[in-house]
Amino acid sequence: MHEIAHHITHQKFGRVQPHGQEWKTIFQHLMLPFLRPDIYPEKILSLLAKYLQNAKASTDSDVNLSLALKGNRAETGKYFIFDLDFGAVFSFKNILYKKGNKRRTRYECLNLKNKKVENAPLHILRTGLTLGYKKVSLTGQYSHVGKVYSDANNTVIPSANGQTGLIPSYSVVDLTAACQISSKMNFKLGVNNLFNTVYFTRRSSGYPGPGILPGEGRTFYISIGAKF
Repeated sequence: MHEIAHHITHQKFGRVQPHGQEWKTIFQHLMLPFLRPDIYPEKILSLLAKYLQNAKASTDSDVNLSLALKGNRAETGKYFIFDLDFGAVFSFKNILYKKGNKRRTRYECLNLKNKKVENAPLHILRTGLTLGYKKVSLTGQYSHVGKVYSDANNTVIPSANGQTGLIPSYSVVDLTAACQISSKMNFKLGVNNLFNTVYFTRRSSGYPGPGILPGEGRTFYISIGAKF
């Protein structure tokens, strides 16, 4: 259904963001007829319905759904990271790691060999500047994310399927212009990723991967605000 949604999205809208709102709407409509208890168990059905409200590129982005699809059971002789105590030392692919803090849906795990934590950039910079004149303002935002390892082994050279390897650093510039038309109305015009920087933020091992998940290219938006 994921790939069929891409095909229909391209036919209907042409070239748009790979997993943008157009794709999400089409994917949701394709999946709705399958949200039935005779197809999915109740535990998966409720999680799948929640995931489809704002579907991502991979089901791995929804931890609860991903676990439910695996039956909430780890392979024999293995453990889920959330079952380990904070500070516990464990082995993964013959390398020792120490469990750290939880970051939203992921855990920081310290590589005891070279001290690099996976999916944790060393440098993150977000800054901006706003210039204003009378009722008009111009805001520029700059974001920089340093390089990061995508797996616990700190693999540098990308694998053939793109699942592991270094995620390069990237910088993105956004620009927004605003005009206060009156005390009750304003107008905004903006562009995200002004220079159309090509980058990716993660490597996925789940559907629709394995492979890289690219960041969004240059996008424009217009908004009008009003108070009544």
